[in-house]
Amino acid sequence: MKKVIIVHLEIKQENRESFMKETFSVTSKSRAETGCLEYNILENCYSENKFMIYEVYENNKAFENHKQSEHYKKYINFVMPILAKEPVIEIY
Repeated sequence: MKKVIIVHLEIKQENRESFMKETFSVTSKSRAETGCLEYNILENCYSENKFMIYEVYENNKAFENHKQSEHYKKYINFVMPILAKEPVIEIY
């Protein structure tokens, strides 16, 4: 069964540029993973510091492999300190 992850992020204004750079880097690496069917970053039309990451994996194993990747671990360490508030994560 497919695994869908939706992550809502709000970034501190002063970190927007570095967030965009790192996020597009992790996006391309994640899309190249075996079992990743879709990985998109969406920017809120009304707030330039709110984003949604939409991920679709072939199955739970592919998602677990993603969470073990070096680029994922690096990204989590990067993004957590620059969030304006806790992320909202939905898993289907």
